[in-house]
Amino acid sequence: MKFDPNGGGKRLCNSCTSILADGNLKGRDHTYVQPGHDRLHLLEARAEAGCLICGIALRELPKRLGDSVLPGEAVVHRFLRLGYEIRLVRKGSPRAYVLVYAFCHGDVYCEFGVRVVPSQPSPILPESSDNHSDGSTGSEASWQRSSAWLSLCTATHKSCNVERLPGSVIPTRFIDVGSESQAPRLCYSAEIKTPDPKYVTLSHCWGSLQLPKLTASIHDSLVNGIDIESLPKTFQDAIQFTRRLQTTFGVSYIWIDALCIFQDSPDDWRHEGSLMSDIYANAWCNIAAEKGADGTSGLFSPRDPQTVSILALDLNSDMERPYVFFTSSIWTAVSTSHLTKRAWVHQERCLSRRILHFTSQEIFWECQEHKASESQFWGEFSTWLDPSASVQLERTLLAPAEQIPWSEGILQQVWTSCVENFTKGKLSRAEDKLLAIAGLATRFHQRCPSVNYFAGLWDYELIYQLLWRRKEETTYPLPEAYRAPSWSWAAIDGQISLSWRGWNGEYGSNLQNPIFKGAKAIARIKKVSVETVAEDRFGQVRSGTLRLVGTIWKGTDIWGEGSDHSSHGSGEPKMAMKASAIYDIETQKWHRAEERKISVWPDGPIPSDKLCYSFPLFQTLPAVVGLLLQHSGQARGQFRRVGLFTLWREDLTWFRCLFSQPVEWDYEKKVGADKYMISVI
Repeated sequence: MKFDPNGGGKRLCNSCTSILADGNLKGRDHTYVQPGHDRLHLLEARAEAGCLICGIALRELPKRLGDSVLPGEAVVHRFLRLGYEIRLVRKGSPRAYVLVYAFCHGDVYCEFGVRVVPSQPSPILPESSDNHSDGSTGSEASWQRSSAWLSLCTATHKSCNVERLPGSVIPTRFIDVGSESQAPRLCYSAEIKTPDPKYVTLSHCWGSLQLPKLTASIHDSLVNGIDIESLPKTFQDAIQFTRRLQTTFGVSYIWIDALCIFQDSPDDWRHEGSLMSDIYANAWCNIAAEKGADGTSGLFSPRDPQTVSILALDLNSDMERPYVFFTSSIWTAVSTSHLTKRAWVHQERCLSRRILHFTSQEIFWECQEHKASESQFWGEFSTWLDPSASVQLERTLLAPAEQIPWSEGILQQVWTSCVENFTKGKLSRAEDKLLAIAGLATRFHQRCPSVNYFAGLWDYELIYQLLWRRKEETTYPLPEAYRAPSWSWAAIDGQISLSWRGWNGEYGSNLQNPIFKGAKAIARIKKVSVETVAEDRFGQVRSGTLRLVGTIWKGTDIWGEGSDHSSHGSGEPKMAMKASAIYDIETQKWHRAEERKISVWPDGPIPSDKLCYSFPLFQTLPAVVGLLLQHSGQARGQFRRVGLFTLWREDLTWFRCLFSQPVEWDYEKKVGADKYMISVI
């Protein structure tokens, strides 16, 4: 097939035709640069004239610029390079390319690539893309694509059709969606005759909208029937979509948290919250309302048909299939949506076997074996294109046990990813911190029952997990209400980075720093205990105590003169000076304190009117790493964690002269030479 830039009505400008010419695609092993579209206004003119590739670039540009604006005179550079990072391209298959666009004007610079990839037979949809030109995510064409994804998955995907785990349950209540002639109503699973009813779940943003809620006062009216027009638009659309699923797939029920959990009963909330692992894992599919900040937005949206039109062109005479064009920002519609910012939604996404993501531009599909979208329906690309692709690692929790040989080490890997993704989200109720991840913790324990769970941490190599730290730059005050012991990441707000060893003995993502080379523990855990609010060991916590044995250094003033301790709490270490001068007892000389510093990662603002104690956990080749503590003042040897510290070993002698010997109030008991038992609450 010869390259026909205007074949089938698909038009390209002369510049795009030239840079994508057959000779440039054949055997090129280096970057190919061609002057073209040298000004933004020329790119705009060619896109307006009908060049489809220029149109793709212009639609992508605002997503990358953010609040910045480029004038028409902004310079545009383009070059073509091999797409080495595109995983679909295997040995012996046609090459993939990236058409890179670089925009610059003054201090503003923006660069992105349009992928030029050999098309593959789609395992999800028919090859024809003619029906992609439609103006709404609620169109018949969108339904046909969603239906095709669901049909293929339910018929052929072993990982997505696993049986319920022994002992798992279904929700206590559902919404029976009814029909056009029968109103939806609240029903109880106990009254459903089918032992394993098909149901879908809805993930949505509550926002500030006063949603209809199940309470004791309106329970009976919901059981008798729900006026669908009285529901928020998102609920209405979800029920109508489920009715279509009922006709095609026999799905008669939907689970919506606001309507299926008593919102005026803390006991029912805790009980149903403890079932989240089963509620989402046993659902036939999850409907994710991504686009709206509250229930008024609905599922479906009007759109420009071009945003989901697949551009496929015959570029290479040796190719039996055309090339397709797309950008890497496709999945950002999901990864940056309003819904994804909710912490609760992380476990909903990880635990659901199938998900239909409804965004403002298109529908995305995600299951155990494939990811796709209306504009990019080849599943092999999508994992690479999804900025939140690490979620796929956590979704292995649902895979058949024989496919994943679960071990404590693999649990570490997956839990690290889980916590870091979960803590990116926000909670409307701070006390739900552990409850909002309890479903994932439950599933972890089912997969690896040999490990025990303590307020967000596991007892397999627990001492390494104590090295968590706040990851982001934003400073958050410490929560006023108790929700977890200070040694647990759940005690603070903000994104968390778990610093602990991976399953293969190497250090995890946040310990891949030369400072942690050759680390060995110099403290040990004597005992850990947690009291939960209810019987659910993975739910809300009333108290927790960690007993440690090791060396404790009693400090003087952790913040020296001029130190700014009011803004601590960011992800970068703060350098806390110890004193204006230090006397080295070995050399018997005084030195300026500015020459020797201790790196501190605070958990939040650290009270400056209290002494800080350092409790080393690890000794590495270059440094000592441990917990920064302050005395609780409530009991002998009882402390609260306030951060992490790192001290270069070459500076150890300098600092030890500043620490005084602990007194009896500073430890529970002495267990050896320079070894003490303390408790952290």
